[in-house]
Amino acid sequence: MTKQTFFVNLSLILAVLFSSWLCVKLPLNEQQTENHTDNAMDGFMANASYEQTDSSGHIQTQVSALTIEHFPLQNTSVFHYPKITLYSAPYNTQAGSKPSQPWHITADQGRAEEGIKKIRLQNNVKLEQYQGAQHHTQRPKLTLLTSSLDILPEQKIIETQGPVTLLQPGSVIKSRGVRVNMQEGSIELLSQASAHFDAFSAPWNIKK
Repeated sequence: MTKQTFFVNLSLILAVLFSSWLCVKLPLNEQQTENHTDNAMDGFMANASYEQTDSSGHIQTQVSALTIEHFPLQNTSVFHYPKITLYSAPYNTQAGSKPSQPWHITADQGRAEEGIKKIRLQNNVKLEQYQGAQHHTQRPKLTLLTSSLDILPEQKIIETQGPVTLLQPGSVIKSRGVRVNMQEGSIELLSQASAHFDAFSAPWNIKK
C-alpha cells in the first residue's frame, strides 16, 4: 500500500466515523432543543398580584411579586420577591367580614407548581402574624425566620425541614424543622428545639 493510498483510506474512515457521530448527535440535540422549547417561558408580569378563592368566591390566598415568570410544564410560576397572605378561614371582602388572623409571608425567591397548589420559597423567608387586620401599624405577635419553606395553600399547611427561629415579644425559640397547621391552629417543632412556649392571644399550640 502506497502512502497516498493510506491517506485516502484514512480520510474515508474518518468521514464514515464523522457521519455516524452526526447521525447519533443530531437527534439528541434536536430532542434537547425541542424539550427546551416546550418549557420556554410563555408569560411575564411585573408588579403582579392575584388571588385564589374557593367555590363561593372567598379569598384563601393572595400572592404578589416584583416579577412573575410562567413556564408551561407543570403550570410553573417563578416569583421574585414574593409576598403571600394566607387566611386560615375564608375572607369575603364584598360581605365586609373581618379577615381571620392571616400569615404574611415574604422571601427573595419563590416557585409554584400546578397553579399555586404548592409553593416553595427560598432565601430570607419571613412569616409574620399580627394581632389584628391592621398589620402595617402593629408589631407582629409571632415571627418565623428560615431559608426555605413549602406552602400547601389548599391544605393550610406551612412546613420546612431546615433551621427555623420563632420570635415573640420576650421569647425566642430555635428548631430544626417546623410544621404550621393553620386549620388546627398549631405549630409543631420537628426536632432539636431549644425551648418551648405557648403563643399568647391566639390559639396556637406550639409543641415539640
